[in-house]
Amino acid sequence: MSNIDLSVQKWNDPKNIINVKDRCTSIKMNCSLKNITTELQFTMAYDYNDYYFYNFEIGDNIYFYIDNQLVFTGKITDNTFNLKENTHTFT
Repeated sequence: MSNIDLSVQKWNDPKNIINVKDRCTSIKMNCSLKNITTELQFTMAYDYNDYYFYNFEIGDNIYFYIDNQLVFTGKITDNTFNLKENTHTFT
């Protein structure tokens, strides 16, 4: 299995980089030969006590590495909060 790393950098604090790979329940990367864009979607489980620490906003930067190679960088453009399953999904 590949070594993966997923981090989020707050848009208003360039020194605040949070590693979230251990909190993710799902990481999906969609790309197409017809489109030049790539979409990364990750879902995190959370505890109520940690919700505000992992509450990311639209515009926060995402960095996704596989085997220490940067394969995706982008900004959060959407998020979905699921209270029933205690998950938060970011696109």
